Amino acid sequence: MNKNYKSNKSLHAIFLVLGLFLVIVIENSSQMGGEMAPVANTSQPPILEVETEVEPEVETIVALDKEDVLTDPKDLIGEDFTVPAGLENRVGFWFDIYSKYDSTNKVIHHMDYPWIHYEVFNIADILARPARFPWINPEKADKETLIRLNVVRAELRALAKKLKKKTLPELSDREKIWITQLQSLPGSIAQNVRKAAERVRVQTGQKDFFSKGLSIANRYLPHMEKIFQDHGLPKEIARLPLVESSFNKMATSKVGAAGLWQFMDGTGKKFLVINSFIDERRSPLKSTEAAAELLKENYLIMSKSWPLAITAYNHGPGGLKKAMKKLKTKDIVKIINYYQSRQFSFASENFYSEFLAALYVETYSNDLWTKIERQATIEFEPYKLTRRIKPSKIFKMGDISKEELMDLNPDIKKSIQNDALLPKGFILFIHPEKVALMDKIRGNNIVQNQPAN
Repeated sequence: MNKNYKSNKSLHAIFLVLGLFLVIVIENSSQMGGEMAPVANTSQPPILEVETEVEPEVETIVALDKEDVLTDPKDLIGEDFTVPAGLENRVGFWFDIYSKYDSTNKVIHHMDYPWIHYEVFNIADILARPARFPWINPEKADKETLIRLNVVRAELRALAKKLKKKTLPELSDREKIWITQLQSLPGSIAQNVRKAAERVRVQTGQKDFFSKGLSIANRYLPHMEKIFQDHGLPKEIARLPLVESSFNKMATSKVGAAGLWQFMDGTGKKFLVINSFIDERRSPLKSTEAAAELLKENYLIMSKSWPLAITAYNHGPGGLKKAMKKLKTKDIVKIINYYQSRQFSFASENFYSEFLAALYVETYSNDLWTKIERQATIEFEPYKLTRRIKPSKIFKMGDISKEELMDLNPDIKKSIQNDALLPKGFILFIHPEKVALMDKIRGNNIVQNQPAN
């Protein structure tokens, strides 16, 4: 009995060791398989990824893939905004930036042909490290991203040297992928690789910002679409703030562009009130009226071409006229591919493609995301002031809180903070439920409800 017991005990120990060994082998093999992300589109070269992407659970892509969406299978988008032949890859790049890669993913790519990817560097682990101050890890992530960019540049230069040799040395899998991508460009492969080494760029993924923008957009889009339709313009253009500001009404660029539509001070003053206490660029509705007027002007100036009119929104009509004159064409694809100018930068040459990508991602967002918490559409009544009045009096008259008034009227934020007089004729937006109260005690302060301009 004792011997049998010892024998059984030994067998159990052996089986336990074997079981643990198998678990370790299986775990290791699954980890190795996760180092290279699967290639969704077999018609294009695979993309190298340094680490597996980390994406929020609510943003899992579920139904249609990129190629399906860009053909508008449900016929939801007007013919004016069909993806032009020759822009499919460029639009596809921005489609991925908005719907696939979040901001922890840094896509290292070719500056002139952005759909040619070299590597996707994930910074999630760097950002998750313990740090004494919140700015430390983002700064480290930027430095490590720059290191990765320089590594890619150095490897491309080394590859260019290999291609000069009479007998081509053995290439790594990474180099083979790059050659496959660069062979699609005009010119010799050696020349393309050499040029590519000098044209390396990093693009941060925008999926998390874009999904937040989609959530906020629902507050304003129905009203914005109506404004564009009232101006006789395609409602699709109301999606342009997804590119400009992610629908952040308080967004301000490094060069001073402000609001949903990112109007510069000079351009904004043509259509809007901008002074020490009022900045109508911050009003989603008033700035949309201004954007509609500006885009209508661009459309007429740019030979009634929406691709040119929208590109002119970024680059300016004058600069685009020069491109059209130099190339003797109105074709946006030819201008993007062949126009050379310091002013026609990466931002300008990609602006229309970014818009199209944003339009298609937003239109098919329910097919691309499992869930988006969309904010309720705002309700309001416009009121025109008959004489100057301080915000504090409006609070009392309409039983309106400071936060409530500022939410619908972000253009008067400084007026509210300083209780500065609002001018006669100024348009305010008030919640509908406060209309009866405002009407009852309006007196000489606020006149009857009038439609907004």
